[in-house]
Amino acid sequence: DGSTDRTEALVKELEDSRLTIITTNNQGQSAANNLGFSRSSGDFVKFFDADDILSPDHIQRQVNRLLNSPDSVASGEVWRFWKSPAADALYEPPANWQDLEPLDWLILDDGKGLGMMPAGLFLFPSPIVKKAGGWDESLTLINDMEFCTRILLSSQKVLFCKDARLFYRSGLQNNLSAQFERRYLVSSFKSLEKTTAMLLEQEDTARVKSVLARYWRLWSIRYFPAAPALYQKAEDWAVRLGGSDDLPFGGISLKLSKLFGWKMVVS
Repeated sequence: DGSTDRTEALVKELEDSRLTIITTNNQGQSAANNLGFSRSSGDFVKFFDADDILSPDHIQRQVNRLLNSPDSVASGEVWRFWKSPAADALYEPPANWQDLEPLDWLILDDGKGLGMMPAGLFLFPSPIVKKAGGWDESLTLINDMEFCTRILLSSQKVLFCKDARLFYRSGLQNNLSAQFERRYLVSSFKSLEKTTAMLLEQEDTARVKSVLARYWRLWSIRYFPAAPALYQKAEDWAVRLGGSDDLPFGGISLKLSKLFGWKMVVS
């Protein structure tokens, strides 16, 4: 994707005939993923970001589970780390660390739904991706949510692979600050709208609406006051879906929010 670091040179130094390097001008992650997939020929595909890490046997474990289940998608464990996966990686097993129907996987998570689903967590059979369609190139922030939801809902089941670990890097300041740029906020909002539509089309029930209302509420609080108009639209979505009183923080911040209101805490 037009990377200006030494990625291309480093890959060439590996001198491995199994590796194919595709270079292009910077067009965004979604476009790069689509280009890479269009050039691939394998039975399975792994979309994987440069700043995360996989356990050595991650893909082997996922392939083994999918060999006799070509209509399913393989998932794994997400471990969050800041500096070193060997030193400070943390995880809290959510409810969806098990074999589940796709919709159940999406709305269970930690009991509240729509949690961590970076694309690198999954191994996708290539025919399912071709059937469901590639990445939406109009999206930048939380494009994983829209893409993974669409692919999972096109599969028969999500198969959990114990010890297939994705170490998800947190705390990169450039990533955090970029999230509040206008174009990224719009992308995040649009991705959540598309995800909402897909889930309601699959099952328009109280349990699905409750999960979606909570997520819209968290979205509005997270990005307040950066985008006032989008904040109001997100609040409207939460109300339309039944409302949610959940707040995305605890401890002293939660206590202060009860005294002064959450807008004073996040401003």
